[in-house]
Amino acid sequence: PPVCNWNNVGFGAGTIKDVMENSSNVGFGQIGLMLGADRFYKYLDLFNLTRKTGIDIPGEAKGLQLPLKIAKEHDRDLATQAFGQTLTVTPIQMLAAINAIANDGKWIQPHLLQEFRTPDGQTVRKFEPQVRQIISPETAREVQVLMESVVAKGTGKGAQVLGYGVAGKTGTAEKFVDGRKLQDVYIASFAGFAPVPNPRVSVLVMIDEPGGGLKYGGQIAAPVFSQMVGDVLRYLQVPPKSAGPPERNQVTERVAVPNFVNLPPDLAKSVAKDAGLNLTVRGTGGPLITAQIPPAGVGVAPGAMVQVRIDPMPSAATAGDTVRVPDLRGMTLRQAADLLSGMGLFLHQPEGAGAVVRQEPAPGAAVPRNSRVQLWLQSPARPAP
Repeated sequence: PPVCNWNNVGFGAGTIKDVMENSSNVGFGQIGLMLGADRFYKYLDLFNLTRKTGIDIPGEAKGLQLPLKIAKEHDRDLATQAFGQTLTVTPIQMLAAINAIANDGKWIQPHLLQEFRTPDGQTVRKFEPQVRQIISPETAREVQVLMESVVAKGTGKGAQVLGYGVAGKTGTAEKFVDGRKLQDVYIASFAGFAPVPNPRVSVLVMIDEPGGGLKYGGQIAAPVFSQMVGDVLRYLQVPPKSAGPPERNQVTERVAVPNFVNLPPDLAKSVAKDAGLNLTVRGTGGPLITAQIPPAGVGVAPGAMVQVRIDPMPSAATAGDTVRVPDLRGMTLRQAADLLSGMGLFLHQPEGAGAVVRQEPAPGAAVPRNSRVQLWLQSPARPAP
């Protein structure tokens, strides 16, 4: 079959910017042919798409490409690789390559961690990743501009994040099993970074066999990127630069994330519902929440997801790191949980309901940070503010 665009419509003559914005298979295929097989494979190698990244997890794989000889002999094989078919890369290979564009042409070996620190904040091991300048900063910035245009005007509009510049590219790949193409089965994807300029985060979203009549990366993967990256940038407290595109200005309100630490999951779900947020509870460590992401006080979009955990409580700190237990009598469980969380203290399973009438340790007692406080409650309680 002939090479055609995703919508089986020709776009006519245009620039590389038009090819990017429209995600034109024909345009990318022509670019691949203009480069030639030798240069095309050279840049696959420069962007580390022909070998493992060396990330520090076991079992890393690498993608597959047609032999260079075949790409030289058959223009179609080169053209189809140029728009992303008949060659494969792993997600970490792709994200590292995208990062090279975001990093002004520097390919940086990915690591799971940046450094190890002791509980008191001392760095005991710092990873120094390999860094290679694979293309010039000027070329990388030109590609950044093209990727911004994809999000601003092209197939990646769904990846826009209110108040931040975003650069990215959509992808819609056909699926093959045993060498045969599956009918109407796809992998939808979006890869990008934000904010631009000066990116802080990059994300690759891949959705295998999307349903609901959706199949294109711009339809289903780009909106996931938008939600995720918007939450991450607010969590990192990256200030927005603008009000954003007019068509997205309706999402202007923000919700302050409540404190969920020290609350039972059922109460936390009720608090999240009242705040207009969604809550995911993970872990099996105990009856009370011990951690949350994003932290309390961070502003998020209405309906955003907050993840809480009920892992085992951390061990008490050393005797030198102590706090004084506040007087919690008369408070509701939620008020007491919030105050203790801010002081680095955890609740033991509280007994009763209503207002705090008794506590151990007593008010004013000096205890190590991460210690547990037992509460007894009794009705009536004064309402939480």
